Amino acid sequence: MDYDFAPRWIIKALGILLIILLAVLIINQFNAMSGPRQTMSITAQGKVNGTPDIATVRIGVVTEGATAIDVKNKNNQKTNQLIDFIKKQDIDKQDIQTSEYYSSPKYNYVNGQSNMVGYSATQTITVKFHDIDKSQLQLEKTLDGAINNGANQIQGINFSFSNSDALKNEARKQAIEKAKQKAKDLARDAGLHLGRIINVVEITDASNQPYPVAMSYARAKTSTPPDIQPGVQEVIENITLIFEIY
Repeated sequence: MDYDFAPRWIIKALGILLIILLAVLIINQFNAMSGPRQTMSITAQGKVNGTPDIATVRIGVVTEGATAIDVKNKNNQKTNQLIDFIKKQDIDKQDIQTSEYYSSPKYNYVNGQSNMVGYSATQTITVKFHDIDKSQLQLEKTLDGAINNGANQIQGINFSFSNSDALKNEARKQAIEKAKQKAKDLARDAGLHLGRIINVVEITDASNQPYPVAMSYARAKTSTPPDIQPGVQEVIENITLIFEIY
């Protein structure tokens, strides 16, 4: 008498599963014997020039005197006059910010001894100007008039972009294409076969940051507006591509 301990379809399924397991074991063994995959890292740089459209300026009022109250009052009066002038230059109030405000005693150091000789008060206003790539008139007029309306410090101009993403993307594309071409050339010269890209690394470049332009002013009877030139600023992207090679 014949006995079927299991249906035939179960036996076939177990056989197929066994074959799959054996195939996986063979592939893993092959990979272990072949060692780690070989890679090649290529770094390239993309550069795009753009004209900054934003200028950020720090305008200061510094007052010195014999008493703290007198210095504070004079400094506040000058600063209020300065802010009132800036607001009249068609600058949005959101682009006018008090970024520094302090008062402190002044000391004179002689032969290792310190003697208080008065007080000093400082207020700094940060002003942002837009669309300077189209016209610098508002910027130049404000800086010129600020000196005549209480300011005695221009701490510097920072040029930047309102939207740098488009420039960064273009520089990034350039870097990637350069890295690809460089990898092809190196692989060909070395007699290697270039495989797929397995990783992309973006390297931050400090030169993309806005840079300051130092300026100094002295109060004069006649006023000559400054000639402000935003120039051209580079946006740089460094990209590293990691390729498989055979």
